Amino acid sequence: MAAAVAHRKHIGIPQQLAVVGFDDTNIATTIWPQLTTVQQPIKNMAIAAMDLLIEKIKADTLLDIKVKNNRVLDYLIVERESVWAPI
Repeated sequence: MAAAVAHRKHIGIPQQLAVVGFDDTNIATTIWPQLTTVQQPIKNMAIAAMDLLIEKIKADTLLDIKVKNNRVLDYLIVERESVWAPI
């Protein structure tokens, strides 16, 4: 983990290095400093993936259906102690 390497090299978080993680797992709040993370909508991602699969199956059987291959879902940035606000 980047925070562990920074600590071993005496690099201050967030004073010298901002660290941001992904998925907002439990470890984000158990390390020091607590990790700022991007929280993804896992349930909505699974639903979107299934919808895309169903559309693809239909498109393969009905040639006139176009499948939009990308989806953009909302996310949340959970700010904690591993980033420092600019002055």
